[in-house]
Amino acid sequence: MKFADYSGLITKSVAETGYDSFYPSACVPGLLKDQFHVLDRELSEEGEEVVALAWARSLKKSGRIFLAFRAGRRRVTVAELKDGKLVDGIILDVKPYIEIQ
Repeated sequence: MKFADYSGLITKSVAETGYDSFYPSACVPGLLKDQFHVLDRELSEEGEEVVALAWARSLKKSGRIFLAFRAGRRRVTVAELKDGKLVDGIILDVKPYIEIQ
């Protein structure tokens, strides 16, 4: 999996499930199989960068990992880490859901 593929999956996931129910998600890309992880615990609506980065770094100490987390103000950060350091990223602005009748 490439970073662009992961970003597309996260964009689709947030569009389908919404900002409020989105949990930090990570992907450890592999040659034969990608490993996906979700941090399923109560987190702050103001952003979860510190917790999400520490969690992602605990999944894999070296190599690449893709990570997505809520970044406050209805934004989701999608990042690529290499050897624990941020090397690429995008920010998704998530608009509130408005039901049209």
